Amino acid sequence: MLAGGCQGYFRTGQHIDFGGEPHGKLLVSLTHAMDKPVSTFGLPQYSQGPLSGLT
Repeated sequence: MLAGGCQGYFRTGQHIDFGGEPHGKLLVSLTHAMDKPVSTFGLPQYSQGPLSGLT
């Protein structure tokens, strides 16, 4: 669950089911929102890129 839109980076007011995507992808998405983009977070096999559909 995310609360807030990170100053407009994330769309708010939606419910998205990511179907078991690794939480590392959420952490990658958060780094992008903070203008510190990385391609992986933690173990690379579980976090290749950000989640699609958040922005």
